[in-house]
Amino acid sequence: VNHRIFSADGAVIAWGANPRILVFDAHPERMTNGPEALAVLGQPDFTTRELGAIGPNRLGSRGSAVLDERHQRLFVADGFNKRIMVWDVHPDRLTETPDAMAVIGQDDFFSKEQQSGQARLGNPSSLHYDIGTDRLFVSDAVNNRILVFDVSSE
Repeated sequence: VNHRIFSADGAVIAWGANPRILVFDAHPERMTNGPEALAVLGQPDFTTRELGAIGPNRLGSRGSAVLDERHQRLFVADGFNKRIMVWDVHPDRLTETPDAMAVIGQDDFFSKEQQSGQARLGNPSSLHYDIGTDRLFVSDAVNNRILVFDVSSE
């Protein structure tokens, strides 16, 4: 299944079955046929497709994603590593293979402990971002619950 998220500035974020996300420039004035991706999130380069990887620029698996257009952050569920990865996708700061700026559900980018505490995730799946309150709603399938995180940038 292929998915796409569009931002107001014309960026399109697309992903399929691989544990990676590709970012394209889809602004109507710059769009061409067969464009190359501007960035890859979740893998160290554009050709690697390593499942189960862990680290600040790796996705073990790729699930739901949601874009915070106001702060230009992309939240991505990584169920294999029991976490949510947060990338800065602002066009002026985006690099070809960026590290995530934050991780939710684990203490660091290299942990993947399955727990059911207030700040822990078992298997994050569906995500929803509420722009009015800067809250991220996360469906945690293993723990049969929905967690709400305050992700305000201040």
